[in-house]
Amino acid sequence: MGCHGQRLLAVRALGSLLLLCFCARAETDAWSPTEGWFTLHHDVARSGRTNYSPGAPFQYAWHRRFFEGMLSPENEPIVAEGLVFVGDWGGKFYALEAFSGREVWTASAPGGVRHSACYGDGKIYFATIGDRTGGSVLCLKASTGEKLWEFKPGTRGGFVTSPALYKGKIFLGGRDKVLYCLDAATGAKVWTFTAGGIYQQTCAAKDGRVCVSAEDMIPRCFDAASGKVLWEGAKMQSDSCRFYYPVFWRDTVIFRVCGADSEINRAQDIIEKATEDGRLARETRDKYKWSKPHWDFINSKYQRFTPERFKQEQEFMREQIAAGNALKSFYMLNVSDGKERLVTSVCFAGSENGYSTPTPGPIDASENFYVLFKTLYTQYEYPIRAYDCIGTLDYQTGLPAMLPKATPSVGSALPITGDEVNNFTIAGDKLFDTHDHVLAYSDMKTKTVVPAFSSHQTESWGGVLLCYGNAGIYSNPKVDSHPLLKLESPTSHLTINNEWNGASRGAVAIYKDHVWWITGSLLVCLKGVAP
Repeated sequence: MGCHGQRLLAVRALGSLLLLCFCARAETDAWSPTEGWFTLHHDVARSGRTNYSPGAPFQYAWHRRFFEGMLSPENEPIVAEGLVFVGDWGGKFYALEAFSGREVWTASAPGGVRHSACYGDGKIYFATIGDRTGGSVLCLKASTGEKLWEFKPGTRGGFVTSPALYKGKIFLGGRDKVLYCLDAATGAKVWTFTAGGIYQQTCAAKDGRVCVSAEDMIPRCFDAASGKVLWEGAKMQSDSCRFYYPVFWRDTVIFRVCGADSEINRAQDIIEKATEDGRLARETRDKYKWSKPHWDFINSKYQRFTPERFKQEQEFMREQIAAGNALKSFYMLNVSDGKERLVTSVCFAGSENGYSTPTPGPIDASENFYVLFKTLYTQYEYPIRAYDCIGTLDYQTGLPAMLPKATPSVGSALPITGDEVNNFTIAGDKLFDTHDHVLAYSDMKTKTVVPAFSSHQTESWGGVLLCYGNAGIYSNPKVDSHPLLKLESPTSHLTINNEWNGASRGAVAIYKDHVWWITGSLLVCLKGVAP
């Protein structure tokens, strides 16, 4: 072959290589906005981010009570086609007008709906726990509720996870230990995988891969098309990773696991051993208990912050987690092979009011990953539990950076508290936080915290007053007249869902200038100010 022929082959080879590179890049799932809130935590990679950014003042738009059927607290409303979709434990699935709350249609389901639905291409998908014959996955026409197909595996246990719609397929694990891949158009079974435990975690997907862990605590990555196991990670600590989902972040996938109540106190103890400031905090509390000298110290300890002390504290926490002296509840695994990229200093922060999994955290447009973590120097702590803070995780070091406030001070209207459950949503330049009956956000442009809405004026352990109407314990004119709280009958308190601030929490769904939020078996809609 002459030089010309060799050059021609070389050019063709280079062209083929470039084409392959282009095709590989074209297959990458780029983040994109949606005209609604189509799936759990916004998208199937579970970023928890939307470009819409409504702000205060928020106005009450409408609410709907589900005290009889009850709603799971980890639920997020699904918003599409001008409708909001939610299913209850009583086996009913609802489509309401998104901006008015008017009921458009209702469908019956075999058994309770325990998690969020998902939407795509004019269809709404949800799963049920089922009855003695097992649960189902259903596909309905979103506009009318017409049933298009139903998949029933025929095994007991059903589903407590949210369906993940990805590349024309539905992925979800069941309590029969089976991970199902279904054809989204027909409901036909494409492939399955049987794990060593039931599934209580919702799948996440990106770039042709599906990640999830069953309760055998082994994180796995599957080829979405074939079901081939691409990797199995090392077994994670704890015995549950329920309620939430992995989150794809850059070249890693994040898993969170449950912790016992004692792990919150263990983390606090470690923080107090990390620096001289921490040891002084412990000595002050031991000496003065909860009297004024102790509170004076608590209210001024943030002033002791220096970058060097903060780094020393976080490095110490990471060392203790790596050494096994604290629960590793945060797993940062390579998407390529499932190996742990590094150990972070993010410790257990969940709920002492129930065995819970910490929420994974959202990702903003600059690929910053937000975490709830512990530090003595926090400016965000809620009064219930000391040392709670919100910030971003450094991808290279695994150490967090505090989200700054314009006016440094102890305490915050942002209701983060590590002994209960919080969930965060990125809405443009705002970080929304849901906790119990309180919704607030941190404006990251102005570095200010803005209380957005509270469903009432009193603590309720789940967003709905307990024992109200049973001797009028909480009865007062303000509460009696509150549109979200006034009970319909003297016995209606008997069917109120008490979620006790956890042990799980859904994020807010945001679309345009509206926010939809589930708290204590109430679906609340708020109208904010669009930027």
